[in-house]
Amino acid sequence: MMRKILVILPVTFLRKLVEDILKNYFHDISLVATVKEALSLIKAGQIPDLIISSYILEDGDVFDLLEALEKEQKIQKVPVLLLTSEEDPELIERALKKGVLEVILKKDIPKKLPKVLKDFVRIIELQHLEGNILYLEDTNLYIKFLNQLLLQTKLKVFSFQTVEEALKFFEQNDIDLVITDYILGVGDSGLDLVRSIRENPEKGDVPIIVLTGYDTPARRIELFKAGADDYIPKPPLKEEILIKVFNYLTKKKVLDRLKEKIRELESLYIKDPLTGLYNRNVIEDFLLKEFERAKRHNYDIGFIMADLDKFKEINDKFGHLTGDKVIKTFAQIILNNIRKTDYGIRYGGEEFLIVCPHMDYQQVIRKAEEMRKELEEANVDGIKITASFGVTSLGLHPDKSLEELIDIADQALYNAKSLGRNTVKFL
Repeated sequence: MMRKILVILPVTFLRKLVEDILKNYFHDISLVATVKEALSLIKAGQIPDLIISSYILEDGDVFDLLEALEKEQKIQKVPVLLLTSEEDPELIERALKKGVLEVILKKDIPKKLPKVLKDFVRIIELQHLEGNILYLEDTNLYIKFLNQLLLQTKLKVFSFQTVEEALKFFEQNDIDLVITDYILGVGDSGLDLVRSIRENPEKGDVPIIVLTGYDTPARRIELFKAGADDYIPKPPLKEEILIKVFNYLTKKKVLDRLKEKIRELESLYIKDPLTGLYNRNVIEDFLLKEFERAKRHNYDIGFIMADLDKFKEINDKFGHLTGDKVIKTFAQIILNNIRKTDYGIRYGGEEFLIVCPHMDYQQVIRKAEEMRKELEEANVDGIKITASFGVTSLGLHPDKSLEELIDIADQALYNAKSLGRNTVKFL
């Protein structure tokens, strides 16, 4: 994102010092020495994100500049930093009353200007951040305050006045940041929301900021114990809210990208690249847990072992590329016929395992028969394709282990092959 700054300083050593500092924070730096030159750039459409001005200028002073800026509609909201060697409290007060964002003494420039610029750049970048903020607050004044504060950003603020409403919305929507008041009406507490969110296994890591009117060590410890990431004392400072919102939203975006990369790596670990089905790694990592749940909660699991008939002949006669097409065709038929809760696994070269939780052997027999018929009707480069299927279920063999049930399904498949192929058998 291009960040622009307009600097109005006489040509001196100070100007070079300021320019060297600015290069670390701004991509587009305009350097002029007079109010007239500054206004000329602004009228030409070069609107900066920030203006830095010396107190004394070649054709006036900073107050002449401020007066001229007030007349320019499109730049009225652009903040101004004042650099001065005058340690005059009346000058500083006058400048702040006229709308100057910050006054920095020239002797403090090397130390203070980088800090001010760093915070300011964060606020500029906040205007371009996208995300959803959930705000729990029962006072309309503060609701209006936060909404107005973030009005110039791309952030969406969803405000609620009770924990119940806020929690329901959180569970049903993607939220990037939660801001909550500590004390609410009708016996509610923001900490109830914090604790409930932290108990959510899928979304409980969202950053949470608590607003509190009682800033004591005991209160802060209580907030952090409940799971809050940070707190802001009431009444809140605008700059503090903006910077903390930026920091936590940026952190959330980075963590989201990291999670996505982890999911991609996990997918590579458990997915077969040719077919998009699971590979055998899923058996130990996921199927075993599913099997243990079925035993614990007493529900059935159906198993289908399938193998393409005479696949070696197809490979030898038509080549491996055609063989891959055949495998992918069967894999797509499997994907089209299973539920999101089922497991379609490429078990070996042309052998496939389908595991169906909450289905008994009769249901999986019908499922296998549907896939068998669909494959029989498929056409890959004019080649007739069939497969044999072996079926079993936990309900048929409740005392068997997961590995034993897979072996039983494999034995049923062997029986189907022995009886002429292109059929479904169960054990």
